Amino acid sequence: MKREHLKKGLFLLIGLMTIYCFMKLIYSLSAQTGRESGSLSNSLYLFLSQFEFLNNFLRQWDQFVIKVLYKLNLEELYPFIFSTYSNWSFIIRKWAHFGIYMILGILSMGVFTYAFNFYKAFLITFYCGSFFAFTDEIHQLFVEGRTGQINDFEIDVLGLVTGMTFCLFIFVIVNLIQFINKHLSNNNSKQQYSKEKPIIERTPFTLDD
Repeated sequence: MKREHLKKGLFLLIGLMTIYCFMKLIYSLSAQTGRESGSLSNSLYLFLSQFEFLNNFLRQWDQFVIKVLYKLNLEELYPFIFSTYSNWSFIIRKWAHFGIYMILGILSMGVFTYAFNFYKAFLITFYCGSFFAFTDEIHQLFVEGRTGQINDFEIDVLGLVTGMTFCLFIFVIVNLIQFINKHLSNNNSKQQYSKEKPIIERTPFTLDD
């Protein structure tokens, strides 16, 4: 029993340290000046632009977005959609916000589910993750060339919730499999018991008895 508690405590400590290091990474990226952040986005753009299939996919997606907006008479929204092919740097920045908080959501759900339960982990991850995203945007207000934006906060929270939803999906699948296995095991046990149960032969009752 003591060994199990020690093992759980060690795993929890490693998990919390992993979350802390990841949040530290987010903080360090937010602490970059506008020029440094732009240089990082440009470097990533040069790397991704080498993949022709990705260029083709984004170009087709861009055309699809234009057609949808045109049919809905919402062409003026085109510059504000962060999936447009025409602005790679914008795409990278917004998807980076989404992706990094999705990973944070998955990490936090895993650690806190192990420490408490899934329901508590869901609440802790959502409130703590949202608060951290808010303070992250506030922090950028004091960094040269950076601005804290409400739409970035919304993208952060969307990424966080996406990671949590992914964990919820895995949680439901695992519990469903366990339920099915348990049900099948119970049925097999009942069938095995009925086979092994001895059959008692009763002699017919007569008046002489």
